[in-house]
Amino acid sequence: MDHLLNRVLKAGLLVAARVAHGSAIRVAAMRAAATFEGIATVPLSEALLARCEHALDRRVLHYAPMLRLVEILWSGTSLDMERENHRRVEVPGFLYDMNRFWQVLLGRLLRENLEEVTVVEDRALRGVLRYSQGFHHPKFRAPTARPDFVLTRDGKTVAVLDAKYRDLWRRELPPSMLYQLAVYASVQGPGGVATILYPAHSADARAVRIEVCPPGWAGPAAATVVLRPVHVARLAEAVGSQASSGRGRWVRTLVGFSEAGPPSTALRSLAAPRS
Repeated sequence: MDHLLNRVLKAGLLVAARVAHGSAIRVAAMRAAATFEGIATVPLSEALLARCEHALDRRVLHYAPMLRLVEILWSGTSLDMERENHRRVEVPGFLYDMNRFWQVLLGRLLRENLEEVTVVEDRALRGVLRYSQGFHHPKFRAPTARPDFVLTRDGKTVAVLDAKYRDLWRRELPPSMLYQLAVYASVQGPGGVATILYPAHSADARAVRIEVCPPGWAGPAAATVVLRPVHVARLAEAVGSQASSGRGRWVRTLVGFSEAGPPSTALRSLAAPRS
């Protein structure tokens, strides 16, 4: 029983007990950790969590959602000071990363309700950004474009999505978000579309489309950025409902699919191997 996955689960329960605000949750987490008798106590780290991810196979796949929760809890207890050197500093309290939680929640919603496509999460787009021949930087690799979700079917990209935890119906779209999604849309070729999925509290919130065009251009847009609200009340209902049919139809509208399925004219594949 004293193996890597159980050690990380025990460590996650101890983190949960440390950061919990309610005494009942704190006691429950401590009691659960105490059941791991004979399991070594280890400090969590990015490298340890990465080892767990690589250790998952069909025999221990039931650990996956628990490990995801451990990762979210642990990331909220420390600051990433130097990402390249994997240096983190533990801080008192709990800094819950809602952006990360929002991405994880939407990722699960997409995977469980879009059976006809493959949901590729957080991977670099193949060959999108590169140095010009003879003009490489001597120290740094070429930048990467890494959307949160690329939906593929038969090896072809049918949708590019990014999760942003910011109510864009009430708050203005930051230029950095627009430029990021404009790149994701443009690299797909003429007519490319990239979508932001954001939480919306207003029932009036609706999809907004921003066209990317050359100055003074009156023809069809070269690319389009879609701001699509995920209504929080509807999301809560979908997550809590046992009926999957209505939830599936709603999720399809979020990613821009019709009732018949994904767009028939799929774009070229943008999903690269994990890097």
